[in-house]
Amino acid sequence: MDIDKLEKELLKETKTKNINRFVIGAVILNKEKDSILLLKRSMHDFMGGIFELPSGKIEKDESFEKALRREVLEETNLEIDKIIKYLNFFDYRSKKNNLTRQFNFLCTVKDYANIILSEEHTEYKWHKISDLNCPETIKNILNFF
Repeated sequence: MDIDKLEKELLKETKTKNINRFVIGAVILNKEKDSILLLKRSMHDFMGGIFELPSGKIEKDESFEKALRREVLEETNLEIDKIIKYLNFFDYRSKKNNLTRQFNFLCTVKDYANIILSEEHTEYKWHKISDLNCPETIKNILNFF
């Protein structure tokens, strides 16, 4: 997958939609457990208590790939092994009411056992792909299975 070429195409289409904040999300697939990793946001944080994908803001002049690897490592202590493919995006309003687009990529990690959460999250779970009892944005991402 040519992630750099894809990045340029995806960012180009946002220019006409007044989207000025970008987030990268990782759908971390564990084939053995038939599940993906979800993190529960700290209650004192924006959207506290929801389960979400490992994700975070793409910094200025940071590539999608670099941001994805950094965010997964910062939030979970896991190192991405392979970025399999781009899945989709969803838009939402940030805490400061900025229109934000989150780009989501299917990934695997090198070791699934060493999860250490950042202060942003209080717990994690491996969510069965077949179980659609999760937030609507994640249901939409799981439609590719």
